[in-house]
Amino acid sequence: MSEPSTALAFDVARGNNHILCHSDCVLGMRGMPDSCIDFSVYSPPFASLFIFSNSDHDMGNCKGMAPFIEAYGHAIKEKLRVTKPGRLSAVHCMNLPSSITTHGVMGLIDFRGEIIREHLKHGWIYHAEVCIWKNPVA
Repeated sequence: MSEPSTALAFDVARGNNHILCHSDCVLGMRGMPDSCIDFSVYSPPFASLFIFSNSDHDMGNCKGMAPFIEAYGHAIKEKLRVTKPGRLSAVHCMNLPSSITTHGVMGLIDFRGEIIREHLKHGWIYHAEVCIWKNPVA
């Protein structure tokens, strides 16, 4: 088994058949060999909806959708490189609310579609989708 480098990880947990690394995704993946991941599951920052840190590496600090998608593309490309051929990556996301103040209209932004299109652009195959209905007001 080709083991990923954990040098850039904040925390690492190992089991019989898995390694979990908590790290900055792009910096962490740079230290990993090609084709070392069987399955990844994560939730990307939702463009500029939430700010998680003041780090320049934090994709959530982008000012708008276009800069976010450009930065996210680097992570998607690295994720493909480190994923074994034929294996999967699960991405949790949601469509984003638009506002009159920021976007000129109230409605939804197709963030889910942006994520799918960016993955396809970098060589991923769109395999399946699971929709979880939720009530954000509740």
